[in-house]
Amino acid sequence: MSGRSAAFQDAILDERARSTRTINLLRLLAVVGGSLADALLEGYRQPYIGPPAALFAAWLVLAAGVLWLSWRSDRWARGSVLFVPLVDMPLILALCMSLVRALRQHGVPGDVPGIAVLGGMLWVLMIFLTAGLLDRWQSHLTVSVAVVSQLVLSWYADLDSGMSVFAVLGLFFASMLAQGQGSRVARLVATAVQEQRHLDRLHRYFSPRVVEYLGTHVGSEGTAATHEVTLLFADLRDFTSMSEGQSGHGIVKMLNEFHQAMVDTIFEHGGTLDKYLGDGLIAYFGAPMEQLDHASRAVHCAVAMQSRLDQLNLARIERREPALRMGIGVHSGSVLLGDIGAEQRREFTVIGHAVNVASRIESLTKQIGVGVLVSEATCRAVGGVGLDEVGAFEIRGQSDPVRVFVPVD
Repeated sequence: MSGRSAAFQDAILDERARSTRTINLLRLLAVVGGSLADALLEGYRQPYIGPPAALFAAWLVLAAGVLWLSWRSDRWARGSVLFVPLVDMPLILALCMSLVRALRQHGVPGDVPGIAVLGGMLWVLMIFLTAGLLDRWQSHLTVSVAVVSQLVLSWYADLDSGMSVFAVLGLFFASMLAQGQGSRVARLVATAVQEQRHLDRLHRYFSPRVVEYLGTHVGSEGTAATHEVTLLFADLRDFTSMSEGQSGHGIVKMLNEFHQAMVDTIFEHGGTLDKYLGDGLIAYFGAPMEQLDHASRAVHCAVAMQSRLDQLNLARIERREPALRMGIGVHSGSVLLGDIGAEQRREFTVIGHAVNVASRIESLTKQIGVGVLVSEATCRAVGGVGLDEVGAFEIRGQSDPVRVFVPVD
């Protein structure tokens, strides 16, 4: 099952559990109200015409028990929707038949057809209440029980054939409307799940300000397009040797702490997280929301990330944990940005030669022994302000040597 369909199914199941608990509560309140009304009528009207008190008592006990069980677990809650066709509808039939019998015994048969109509209305109400909560076979069972109950009550109340047919057709019509309503609810839930998943993905990639921009300017599917951006590659130094002897839990905790601090810094500077690379990450500035100063933002962000790492290391040293070291490469260039990959596993990412150059520049930081290296392209974009040249170096995949610079105070 795909992530999207699994999320949709989970949302549907949660909604069914909540809705069924509401129905169970309404049932209990209705039975309590009916019992009180019945008790008042018994003392007020003589001769008394009404259902046996034992019927309401049994229904009250069952309704309370079902409500209690539905609050015990979501599974019980979803299963308790079958209480409607298997218990509520037969009890309504028994209640209506007892009323018909009482009316005849006390010489008021003229009110008998009204009881048959009342029963049909109650079954229609139950069909609508359970719309969207039943599986297909459960829905068919509910309609079948309602039709059979209506036919039995019509026969018992001596309802004429025309009225009986009309009542049954009304149940079928109500069933079709209810199923349509249930399908509409399912579509609404699916749409809400899709939008929430899309929003979660945006929050993973982008700063809150960019997410707000995308929500009003960009559709849910990102079409790949060319952008001028500044890329930032960050990678922990000597991670393999440092992680030797540590537990898996300790390594994950360390990486989570490191990534959280770095991503917070990237978002503070208006950058976009492209992806995590184990002990490193890729970010870019200048897209999807245009930033004319994307090169300057990236350079300042790289410096801020090293400062943030120094703060993180102070806390690690207090915990008697080894300090972390990081190299950052910054390069500006043209990239292709958008949803890229197979339909089942697309990723909003950047690709292009500039991405490879930025990665190679990050690798140079270890060779040169500096924390941040900036390419000549980025240096030109910021006007050379606050940058000193280190030299020109050969990098894999680049025919000419690449001039690199370091930020200075």
